[in-house]
Amino acid sequence: IVLKKKLGDALVNAGRPREAAAVYEDAAGESAGISEQIELQQKAAVQYFRSGNPDPGVRLLRSLAVSGDTQVPDSSVRAIMLLILCRGQLALRGLHYKERCIDEISQSQLSQLSIYWALTTCFVSIDPLRMLLFQSKHLLLSLKVGEPRHIASSLAIEAARVMAGGISRL
Repeated sequence: IVLKKKLGDALVNAGRPREAAAVYEDAAGESAGISEQIELQQKAAVQYFRSGNPDPGVRLLRSLAVSGDTQVPDSSVRAIMLLILCRGQLALRGLHYKERCIDEISQSQLSQLSIYWALTTCFVSIDPLRMLLFQSKHLLLSLKVGEPRHIASSLAIEAARVMAGGISRL
């Protein structure tokens, strides 16, 4: 698996995203650890998107979402309903958090954060509605668990969204 990861990285650096995606996906299938599998599937999905071939990337993202106990909404109406619910939770909750060390956070919560982040970063180029939904979920969970790196990443996207003329309030 280590060699396949390095090969995938080399292919990315060589500007060959479609081949890198296939290598990462193959390595993910052989991986025993769930966090490593998520990481490799995320890398594969990103490379499929970069190669201009988003369908396999979407397939991988859907499998990631299911493994993380979430779903990618099939319809825009469902995505909008879930987004309204999520943004409402954010408005009620606010942006306060208690910072926690990564060792204090469960592996399942860290995996879920990684899945939400993968969904956010991949959907940014093809589906802004679903991207915003998963970014909002990522922000909610980040604040709940208090993991600083994820909070910073999510708030950066939130700030960019506001600056781009999105909804001015949570």
